[in-house]
Amino acid sequence: MNTRPRQFQTVVCERCGTTVRRHYDSRRVQRYCSHSCASFMRPHPRTPLTERFWAKVRVAGPSDCWEWTGTKSPQGYGRIWVADQHEKVPAHRVSLMWHLGLDSLPAEMDACHHCDHPPCVNPAHLFLGTRAENIADCIAKGRFAMGDRASLVKLTSAQIPVIRQQLGAGVNRRHIAAQFGVSPGAIRLIEIGKNWRHIQESA
Repeated sequence: MNTRPRQFQTVVCERCGTTVRRHYDSRRVQRYCSHSCASFMRPHPRTPLTERFWAKVRVAGPSDCWEWTGTKSPQGYGRIWVADQHEKVPAHRVSLMWHLGLDSLPAEMDACHHCDHPPCVNPAHLFLGTRAENIADCIAKGRFAMGDRASLVKLTSAQIPVIRQQLGAGVNRRHIAAQFGVSPGAIRLIEIGKNWRHIQESA
């Protein structure tokens, strides 16, 4: 009996990249190294974003805060995975986006809180504003860390006038930095008004 020798082909798995030898099969294209890889790559039904979103919201009265119960950022803002963007997005931005009937919020605009409560996603408590407007709102409400309250700050507001006096007298930035235990770059930022500007403005 005349039998044809079995033919083999080299397959590079489209999922894991493993190279395997497979029996040649003219009826189908070999794309994966195993059934598990092939099964993983098949499209699976996904729960709609709206359903996932509202399942993580504790809805209260119209004027109350609606608490986000899912994943939160270190600052307390809700986060939710958005497949189209391939990343986790602030939940309050998603809520405001839907409320305004938009497909997305402009990247340069912030979703701001009237209620000053980061986990809140009640659209009635949210408004669209520029980054400058958001920061101004934070300062007005006393939430913006400035000067002595800023994290990892080494200088105090009382030291800034002294540093400025030394800069005005022509003292070398490196000498001033060594005196106060900071980097020359930190002194430079004070000199050009990028850091501790509020002390200068209120002086």
